[in-house]
Amino acid sequence: MVLLFLFVTMIATGAFAVNTIRIGFIVPLTTANALIGWGMQHGAALAVKEINEAGGIKGVNIELLSEDNADTNAIAVNALHKVSASKPVALILGSTSSQTMAMSPIIQKAKIPTLIEGSSPKLTDHGNPWFFQPRVTDEFAAIAATRYVVQHLKKTKIGVFHAAEEFGLSTAPVIVKTLEELNLKPVAVVSAPSSDKDVSAQLLQIKNAGADAVIAWVLPAPGVLLARQMKQLKINVPLMANPIFAMPQVLKLMTPEDRADVYSVTDTVPDQDTDPAAQDFVKRYKERTGIMPDLLAAISYDSVKLLAKVIREVGTGPEAIQKALREGKGYRGVANTYTFDEKGRGAWRVMVVDVSGAGLKVLTTVSR
Repeated sequence: MVLLFLFVTMIATGAFAVNTIRIGFIVPLTTANALIGWGMQHGAALAVKEINEAGGIKGVNIELLSEDNADTNAIAVNALHKVSASKPVALILGSTSSQTMAMSPIIQKAKIPTLIEGSSPKLTDHGNPWFFQPRVTDEFAAIAATRYVVQHLKKTKIGVFHAAEEFGLSTAPVIVKTLEELNLKPVAVVSAPSSDKDVSAQLLQIKNAGADAVIAWVLPAPGVLLARQMKQLKINVPLMANPIFAMPQVLKLMTPEDRADVYSVTDTVPDQDTDPAAQDFVKRYKERTGIMPDLLAAISYDSVKLLAKVIREVGTGPEAIQKALREGKGYRGVANTYTFDEKGRGAWRVMVVDVSGAGLKVLTTVSR
C-alpha cells in the first residue's frame, strides 16, 4: 500500500520518470497566418532540438506536440482538446488573441501552465492565473508607436486603421487615448476584417480627413495590402504599424515602393541584437531555415527554453511550474528579458524600426 501511494504521488507531482516531457504548441500552420506560424514552429523546434541534443531535462527528452489552429477559434479549441489528450505539462499558444481567449476557459479549468504569444492586454487582464505573456502587449507597443509618430515624426493629424478582431478592437482605444494625452484627436478611425481583400474605402476616409500619418494595427497579409493600397491611392504619409513589418517574411512580399515611409514597433530585431546568445540563435535559425528569424520565432524559441529551465528546477507538476513562472525574475532570452507581473505579463521592451531601406533600422528602444 505504501509503495502504491508513493507511485501515485510521484505521478501527480511530476517527479516520476517519463519517456518524454510533452509541451503542447498550437500555431497557425495553414491559412494566411501560416506566414508567421512557420517561423514560430521553427523557433520552437530549434529550441527542442538543442535541449535534447544537450541531454534533455535530466536525461528526459522534450517532445513538442504541434497542432494547427487554422486561424479560427473553433479549430483552435479542437486543436487544444487534441493536444490536451496527450497530457502535456505546459502549453505554448502561437495563436491570435481571439483564438487564445476562446481557449482560455478550457485551460483555466484544466490548470495547464501556458505561455501565450497573443499580444492583446485583455489576455492577461481577464484573470486566468495559468496564462503568462512573453510578448510586449499591444497597449505598451501602441503607446510607444503613437508617441513616436507625434513626438519624433512631428505629425498631428493621425488616421487610425485597425483590424476588426480582438487585438485591433482593443488597441484602437489605446491609440486614441494616447493621442488625447498629447492634446490631439484622430482625424479618422476605421477598421476592416482581416479577410477583406480591398480596404480602399477605409483608406479614402483617412485621406479625405486630411491625415498626415496613419497608425495601423493589423495582421501581416492585411498589412501588406494596406501599405500597397496607400501608395496606389497616393496617400503618401508615414505608416506606423504593429510588429508585422519587422518580419522578414512579410517584407519579402513588399516592393521598395510599398515599404517607403513605413515604420513598425516590435519586441525585437534578432539579427541586430549584439548579445552573443542572440547572435548564436540567429546563426542556427538561418542555417535551419535559410532566412532570418522574426520576433515570433525568437519568442517561441524563448518560450520552450524558459519552460525547460523551470521544469529542470521544479519538475513537471502544474502548480510548481505556475509558481516558478510567477516568481522568476529577469530570465534573459534572445527576444527579451522576462519578468512576469501579477497579471502574467512578462516583456517590457519595444523597438521602433524604419523598414524603408534594404533592412530594418532600429530608431529607438522604449522600456518600462
